[in-house]
Amino acid sequence: MCLFALSFIFGTVLYCRSEDVWPAVLLLLGAAIGFPLLAGRRKKESMVLAGICMILILTAFFRCRYLDLAYFQIQSSVSTGVDTELTGVIYQKEIKSNTYLYYLRTQYKTILIYFDSDEIPIGSVVAARGELESFSHATNEGVFDLAGYYQYQNISFRMFADEVTPTDVPGRSFRECLYQLQKHVSDVFSSELNARDAGVLATLVTGNKGLLDQEVKELYQDAGISHILAISGLHISVLGLGVFRFLRRIRCSYPVSAIVGSTVVVCFVIMSGMGVSSRRALIMYLLLMGAEVMRRAYDSLNALSIAALILLIQNPMNLYQSGFQFSFLAMGAIVLSSQVTRKLREERGSVCSRVRIFAKRGGVFSRMVFSGKKGVCSVPQDCEAELTTARRFMQGLAERLQSGAFLQLFLLPLTAWIYYEVPMYALFLNMLVLPLCSWLLGAGLLGGLLGLYFTQISKWILILCHFILLLYEKSIAVVNCLPFSQVITGKPSAWMLLLYYVLLVGACLWYLGKKADSGVCELPQDSEMRHRSSDSEMRHRPPDSGIWDRFPDSGTRDSHPGFTLIRFACFLPVILLICILFLPKREGCRVDFLDVGQGDGIYLSDGDGMHVMIDGGSSSENEVGAYRIEPFLKYHAVKKIDVWILTHGDADHYSGLLELLEDGYPVGYLLLAKSMPEDETRETLIEAAKANGTEVVFVETGDSIRFEDAEMTCLYPSSEDTGDDTNALSQVWVFEKDGMSMLFTGDIGEEQEELLVERGLLLDCVVLKAAHHGSKYSSCDAFLEAVLPEYAVISCGEGNSYGHPHADTLQRLEDVGSEILQTQEAGQITFYEKRGNWRMRVYNSSD
Repeated sequence: MCLFALSFIFGTVLYCRSEDVWPAVLLLLGAAIGFPLLAGRRKKESMVLAGICMILILTAFFRCRYLDLAYFQIQSSVSTGVDTELTGVIYQKEIKSNTYLYYLRTQYKTILIYFDSDEIPIGSVVAARGELESFSHATNEGVFDLAGYYQYQNISFRMFADEVTPTDVPGRSFRECLYQLQKHVSDVFSSELNARDAGVLATLVTGNKGLLDQEVKELYQDAGISHILAISGLHISVLGLGVFRFLRRIRCSYPVSAIVGSTVVVCFVIMSGMGVSSRRALIMYLLLMGAEVMRRAYDSLNALSIAALILLIQNPMNLYQSGFQFSFLAMGAIVLSSQVTRKLREERGSVCSRVRIFAKRGGVFSRMVFSGKKGVCSVPQDCEAELTTARRFMQGLAERLQSGAFLQLFLLPLTAWIYYEVPMYALFLNMLVLPLCSWLLGAGLLGGLLGLYFTQISKWILILCHFILLLYEKSIAVVNCLPFSQVITGKPSAWMLLLYYVLLVGACLWYLGKKADSGVCELPQDSEMRHRSSDSEMRHRPPDSGIWDRFPDSGTRDSHPGFTLIRFACFLPVILLICILFLPKREGCRVDFLDVGQGDGIYLSDGDGMHVMIDGGSSSENEVGAYRIEPFLKYHAVKKIDVWILTHGDADHYSGLLELLEDGYPVGYLLLAKSMPEDETRETLIEAAKANGTEVVFVETGDSIRFEDAEMTCLYPSSEDTGDDTNALSQVWVFEKDGMSMLFTGDIGEEQEELLVERGLLLDCVVLKAAHHGSKYSSCDAFLEAVLPEYAVISCGEGNSYGHPHADTLQRLEDVGSEILQTQEAGQITFYEKRGNWRMRVYNSSD
């Protein structure tokens, strides 16, 4: 089953990476994984397995192709931005903070309908009227790709509906009853708890994220415990296994207990929204219940593989959802960890050379009796009972730490891949959070249900939830005060992550297949009998056996000269993880013109660790700093901006900068023009900079920034240049390195351009950042003839109300032979140096 799941994954990735060198790499990886499993079988079995794997690869490839073609056909056949009326069936509802969300199944697949009422029940046929909107693609590196996210869920458009009219309303459906239960339980939390606690508990218990405060969500995410807010295996195990074990304890039969527990879990998953992680947990739980009823062994790896196959056959693009990746990778790590822990436990039972245990008896410490033979020990019967409790406690603590560390080894690279930063103390925080989470979930569920009828009892139960959540927040606050609590890593290379996981999994499989060390522990006779009895019970009904038991012992490889080298190879994944995540990234010199909508945002790196930003704001995008600028910086592992140049005080140039200053992002120097008007904007920026520990420097013509082998020089304005127009006093800078010259002009107009020509400050340049977003009143003929740019970059928003860029400006740029690049069309525009040559590329989310 594991081989079949890997084959389907291989076919999915093969389709998505069919235009580059990945297929060859993946083919080698697939052969490396499949050959060891097939080699041990007979030729006929190997041929059958190879045929099934090939069918699954082709199925995944063409299934992806079909879904892709269907999606783009729908996108091209529907007009957006015009008033449209759609008819469909509501199959799911969600509560948002200020509105309600209907999932409408139509001829265009699924449409998201935002409406201000949830009176229409699930299952109704409705007619919705409003403007259809397409989801936006990512246009900068590091930015969340909203269109891709919804495409993977087969959701085509969204509509902020003016009117939703039901045309056929059936009786209250089962899913509507579950939705109403979710809503009423959330109302109980809102009435009995403060807003922060109610949002967390509603998300944790019912899957209703509409009440969750964004600040709390980011707090949990930064601390590395946001997984408790996603309905996943933790919830299913606490709820489903709790019901099953309770029914078994009161003497219900296995079938009855399994059916009731499965029914409860299915209802819970449907109520919570049927996320990928919850569906994975549901499938594995149903397989576990089937094993219990049929009195068969349950194998976690097979169950995980079956869950992956079911979800990927339904929609292969689930593979690219972060929820799918985290859920399956975490579960796979837990399965491996359990097997490694069992192996360690077996070795501890057979190897105890040079071990001394002290037992406290009546205030006197008695030492274990060691036999004369080296590495062989015997345990006195009189102290065994006293040591059992302490030994079990320490062993359990060690195993929890080991399992947590093992899980972090698997999840940290993926965390860096998706979020570009990792929480360094997540392991220790989870040691506190996870044991209490089952109490929080159980008390929250019980309190929410009792609150529907018994308010006073519910109030006392929810007090426990409040104190647990308070402990969570206090613990997060303590962790955040520690140094290096959050480390920005940037996005690791794909091949490095692939190599890391191959080494890590390979080391685990090697360890599971190797024989125990030669030291033998002679146990007392009664202990040995108990050990044999336990082994006999395990063989009769193994708790988690399967593929791991098929790995052959390594015989006497411990004595082989190369064994020490192989043992050292087990540490390679950890060493590689350090190299991937924590060593400084070295990129060559580059200049990026970011797509920030209607505004400016330019990033410059000299390739030697110096980072500069020029402007950073937008008048068309909300929170441009949090959603466009900061993700880009984290993507490139930029932990600090050394110099931030603000050309002038318009909001479309400083709004993102102000966000980052207020959020505490490290900025060394903020450069303002000496002639910048002393208005409210200037004072706000200076106060924010001082609060952030940023030094404010006022510059004028002739000031410069020196890099290792490059230089930036301020050309305008001088301290004598004055005026009331903020645009007219925009800073103008020129960057020069290895034959590359770039001119950054802010929002100056024709008058200032002619003034620069008169002062003789302009030279030919390769790249011109066109002034004032391509305004009609900038980029005049005299100015363009003086600089003769090969490339002209225009930063403006799509469909902006100013009409930027103006047709006259575009014509003037064409007349001087400039290649025109617009962020509204190309997205992020990058000029970078590679092997001494400068190159240009534009960002495309489909690349």
